Amino acid sequence: MDQGILNIINLAIKTMNAQAACVTILEHPEMRTFSSQCEGVANRLEDATLTQLQYYLGGLVLSGASVIVIPDMFVDAMTRDHPHVRASGFRSYIGVPIHRTSGEVVGALCCLALHPEPWTAAQVEILGRLAFCLDAVIAARVHRMQEVKARDKLLKLNTARGGFLAHLSHEIRTPLTAINGSIDLMRTFGLGKGDNAALLDLLASSTARLMNVVNDFLELAELDAGLFTFAEETFDLSDIGRSVVEAYRELADSKGLTLEFNDQLHGRLYMSDRRVIDSILRTLFENAVRFTDAGHARIDLLENRYGHVVIRVSDTGKGIPEDLQSTIFDEFELAGPGSARTYGGTGLGMAIVKRLVGQLGGEISLDSHVGEGTTFSLVLPLRPHVNADLPPDDGLPAMRDGLDNPPVRLAAQQSPQTS
Repeated sequence: MDQGILNIINLAIKTMNAQAACVTILEHPEMRTFSSQCEGVANRLEDATLTQLQYYLGGLVLSGASVIVIPDMFVDAMTRDHPHVRASGFRSYIGVPIHRTSGEVVGALCCLALHPEPWTAAQVEILGRLAFCLDAVIAARVHRMQEVKARDKLLKLNTARGGFLAHLSHEIRTPLTAINGSIDLMRTFGLGKGDNAALLDLLASSTARLMNVVNDFLELAELDAGLFTFAEETFDLSDIGRSVVEAYRELADSKGLTLEFNDQLHGRLYMSDRRVIDSILRTLFENAVRFTDAGHARIDLLENRYGHVVIRVSDTGKGIPEDLQSTIFDEFELAGPGSARTYGGTGLGMAIVKRLVGQLGGEISLDSHVGEGTTFSLVLPLRPHVNADLPPDDGLPAMRDGLDNPPVRLAAQQSPQTS
């Protein structure tokens, strides 16, 4: 029971010289009753009997939206034939409606006595004032209930949306896969030569771009619906870092950018989902290269003093405006106006990264200044892989929290060597 409602009920019992009091609140589709009884009355009757009586009497007040005074319920025409009146032993009743400021009746405050009681006008006024005090309490309660219902509705809608997006993404991805297969077959049979070559290249790149969009929607839908599954496998994080850098070398070369890779993990093995780690790193590094027109993009791999993996992806690009930094991890948010037209993308990549990092138990943060660049920092509690064939170490965690090794610079004109 709400403490505010209970306080007013007990105050009504004392001021009205009654043995029981109750508040009946109209909560659609049913009424809900809060009651309190004086000492010595609580064990007088079963709760069901009193509840049914309160529902009936409170309903009389609500239906008439007016004060009801019954000095003796054993003889009054409205109550004498009710089966729970004599069973309860209560003889007299007084009830007043609870009004909202709009005039709407939302409940009733009632008192019951074990003896006939000629309720006076002064008592009616007192009970009316107590009912007025209940308005604020009930309004707060109704507001809380509305918030809970709205939250439940949003949760159901979000779950339904996730299921719909997952289904729709699957439906779109199936024909795209068939188109990709057809393109490969045409090239295999020599149909992608001459004038057809440019057409097939355009078709392949457009299909790949659409497939990336579909994959983003599908991954986000699966994360929101709780359908995304994480594998646990052994992998070399250094290998992932090198492959990601190499994957964007061609794009960096076309823009004259230098790629830097600083690896302080030296081929250490970890246990987690390799595909997820690779996806996170590719999304961040692709953004770093895409949004940088001069200078460099860089990946740092290291451990902090607590043995957690730290991944930093930085660039000397355009930077993210301060007013957009708080929303950069929200769905469909981009780095600024015109970003979608200039650089492409759905605005889902960073939202997916944030969710994936959270699912791994990690944290992600950013430091960005317009015109200077952006650094994304990830802290991931990845479990190191223990090789049973190697002798045990001294049991002390590595204490590497700085960039001790100079980065390897991968200029556009240099060889593909990354470390």
